[in-house]
This record gives sequence, C-alpha cells and structure tokens, in this order.
Amino acid sequence: GDSRVSAVVEVASSPKEWKGDWMTEDHKPDLPGEKQRIEKAGGSVVYLQKHGDKAFIRGGDFTTRKGRGEQPMQLQYSRAFGGKDLKPFGLSANCDVKVFSIDDTEHRVRGVVLGSDGLWDVVSKQDAARIVQQCCRVGYSRDPSEELVRFAVAAYKSKDAHADNITAIVVLIA
Repeated sequence: GDSRVSAVVEVASSPKEWKGDWMTEDHKPDLPGEKQRIEKAGGSVVYLQKHGDKAFIRGGDFTTRKGRGEQPMQLQYSRAFGGKDLKPFGLSANCDVKVFSIDDTEHRVRGVVLGSDGLWDVVSKQDAARIVQQCCRVGYSRDPSEELVRFAVAAYKSKDAHADNITAIVVLIA
C-alpha cells in the first residue's frame, strides 16, 4: 500500500553509526509485476500530471463511469485491504512477508519505523535513522514518532508543498 517500514540498524563495526534499511517494498502500479497483474485483470495504469506524474491504477470501466457523472476510484498503490471497486481490476490485498534477524553479527536492529507515504515522500530512511538515534541519545526524552512527523511537516513547508497525511510509528528495540 502506501506505507513503508524501515529498520533502524546499529552497525556492529561502528556502534555510533545507525542506518536505515528498508524492510518492505512499495507496491506501485507501474512496477512490472504489478502492472502485468492489473492489465491482465482489465485495469489500467495511468500517470496523472496533477499528481506529479505518479502512476495510478484505474478500473477498466473508469471512463464510462466518469462519463455517467460518477466518481470512480483510482489509487496510487496496487495493494490494499480496501478499494473494493478496484479488486476486479487487479488491486490485490495479498501481502509480501519477510523475516529479519534483529541481532546478527554485523547489524543490530535498534528500532523499526512504520510510516505513511506522507512521511517517506520527504524523509529518507537515513534521516529517519538519524532522528531516532538522536531521540535515543537524549535519554528518550523526545518521542521519535513526533520528531519524525515534525521533520516531515518542516520539509513540506520548506518546499511550499501540500502535505499528504503524515503518520509515523516507531518501535524501539532494547
């Protein structure tokens, strides 16, 4: 869907160095496998200029329904629990599952950041790791989730851009 997860990892060879590692992959409609499934089901993938030329999934009946004055659904992601109008056109609720070790010899997972696209559109995985690390350094006196949202809001303001919904959940691992 439109959320991602990044691990905040302490590098064993340099414990002061924390980095971000993606734990999930985006399911965007224009990825080859996603696009193939959508088109095979009769849906289409279009790039919308008003939305920064980002790819959206549309149902095969989009134009007809639009012509009747309806507001047919179109989504910027190709996997979702909801979106029942697009299920017949290739939108899938099937998820990918990956297993990660939180404590191996080279890396130690110190936390996990779950964020919506409103966060990840303006915050890199490295910025997220740095912010979480800074919050931990001050003795957990600052909430890393709140700090990530503040950072994202400031980034949107500096670009004079409209902010998408911004959600951040941080789970710290001792």
